[in-house]
Amino acid sequence: MDELLPHLDALHPSIYTFYSDRQGWVTYAIAQIGEARRKAKGKPVYAFLWPQYHESNHLIGLKPIEPDYWEFQLNTVFQYADGMVIWGGWGKNEPEPWNENAPWWQVTKRFMNRIDIDRVAPSGPSSLKAQ
Repeated sequence: MDELLPHLDALHPSIYTFYSDRQGWVTYAIAQIGEARRKAKGKPVYAFLWPQYHESNHLIGLKPIEPDYWEFQLNTVFQYADGMVIWGGWGKNEPEPWNENAPWWQVTKRFMNRIDIDRVAPSGPSSLKAQ
């Protein structure tokens, strides 16, 4: 990967959700973003998020992430990365129909309105800390 870095404009670590363990996720996310920043040497870091649990988890894979957990993830990535790419929209071997009322989308719209108005990172839960 080091040979590719001079040719890249940005790095895009995937910060997908494998488990419902929020403390584990935030530790993983901050570490992934931190390593991408170290490798990027000043280039922007845009994290990939997915509002579903990763399909590799056979118990909860492809289930939607709970709205409060999704909001926590948006806030965390907003605080530590330069931006994010929301990945998704594919299921059961075909595109999923758009759902304007999907809980993750409602949370995302509120998040975008809040950061556009305030221009500051929303505060995350105080009970979770990076390790």
